[in-house]
Amino acid sequence: MNCAGYRVYRKPYPLVLGDDVWRLEKIGKEGAFHRKLATRHVRNVQEFLRMLTVKPDELRLILGEGMTDRMWEVTTNHAKTCAPGDKVYVYSTQLGTIYVNSICQLVKVEFAGVDCPLQQLNRLQKVSCLSPSPLQSSDNHASRRCARARHHFNGV
Repeated sequence: MNCAGYRVYRKPYPLVLGDDVWRLEKIGKEGAFHRKLATRHVRNVQEFLRMLTVKPDELRLILGEGMTDRMWEVTTNHAKTCAPGDKVYVYSTQLGTIYVNSICQLVKVEFAGVDCPLQQLNRLQKVSCLSPSPLQSSDNHASRRCARARHHFNGV
């Protein structure tokens, strides 16, 4: 507590995936942004980063007009200080296999067993390898979360 009797909630640098979403800059504990995110099941930094990766426009809409462009920039930049970790999820189709990290960023793509550099993929190639198929990981809970997000890659 500070001397005025108010509780001080620290905003750590860097963040870790499991940190509560209110640990992000410009998001107060039990404040309007925190409540808006919680109603959409965005409760920690990992879920915030997944949504930022997969559906940034929807995330921006959830936070609403009360979050200015400058606040958005500060919040998302703070979130990006968080390391995604080493866990990789595999998503296979008849056309290829994609590998994503814990925040649903593409890590690697294979077409017909051949690695394709990510920077050389066009939008159609990214979308073409994404048809219904479960993500595989040793962490079933996290795998289900990315599996729920996989259909959002169609907007990549």
